[in-house]
Amino acid sequence: MKKVNKSVARRAYNAGKKVAICPCYVSPFSMWFGGFYTNDGADSSIDFDKLCNTISYYNCNAELGRTLAYYIEEE
Repeated sequence: MKKVNKSVARRAYNAGKKVAICPCYVSPFSMWFGGFYTNDGADSSIDFDKLCNTISYYNCNAELGRTLAYYIEEE
């Protein structure tokens, strides 16, 4: 998985690719908190920004990180 910025993650999400979203201090490979994975375009009916705002509101804090990090599969 490759860390990317939000605009690249948005393009990949809209193209139907798998995107991992997690707070910035958390690794997407963590045993305790792995982040959230989109299902290869199955969630594309949900707006990407609304999805990110929801994840940020419920999961970002001082311990896990205040911002989100985005990861996509390398080709």
